[in-house]
Amino acid sequence: MTDNSSDLAHQIRKEATKLGFAAIGFAAPEPQPIAMQRVTAMVEEHRSAGMRYLEESMEERADPSLLLPGLHTIISAAISYNYPIEYREGFPKISKYALLDDYHRAF
Repeated sequence: MTDNSSDLAHQIRKEATKLGFAAIGFAAPEPQPIAMQRVTAMVEEHRSAGMRYLEESMEERADPSLLLPGLHTIISAAISYNYPIEYREGFPKISKYALLDDYHRAF
């Protein structure tokens, strides 16, 4: 990374921490054959839990530049579900991930 991209990465990490992300990483969009083998096996073995988009976008998963031409960096962020929650008697138990805002809706 150049100095400018290092500064930008630092700013992104700082903002991600403010927003509550547990981790953030940066990677070049390089082929990941082992990951693709695993995803392909999961789909072929019908272990995708009804997530049809996994079946419909295999080429883009293998080569993200098909989805985003000119792509240089992939940014991945993680949210921790490991936080205390108080369950009360007589109320339903809801999975922790369902209590967070939908991270798919960024805008």
